[in-house]
Amino acid sequence: MFTTVGGNTLNPFIKDVVNQKIKNLTAKELIRMGRQEGISLTVKEANQILSILHAQPFDISNKNQVNNIKAQLKQKYPQLYQQGILLLKPYEHYLE
Repeated sequence: MFTTVGGNTLNPFIKDVVNQKIKNLTAKELIRMGRQEGISLTVKEANQILSILHAQPFDISNKNQVNNIKAQLKQKYPQLYQQGILLLKPYEHYLE
């Protein structure tokens, strides 16, 4: 069974892989991802982003939850908002 997200069909295997990747993301990995995108993050900043991502079980197919995470990031850590959004960009197409 496939999940429909924003009119697109999301393969359950891909959904589980993305959700697991976000769930298990560490500060070290987030910093490495940032470097690959030209974004400089400290350990403290990475942990701040992760505190929001890991606050509840993540579901890439739940657009409301993803939007809520973005809003929380913008509210709690406005200085990190753009970096956080850029780092999550590779997963964004799963929401369209």
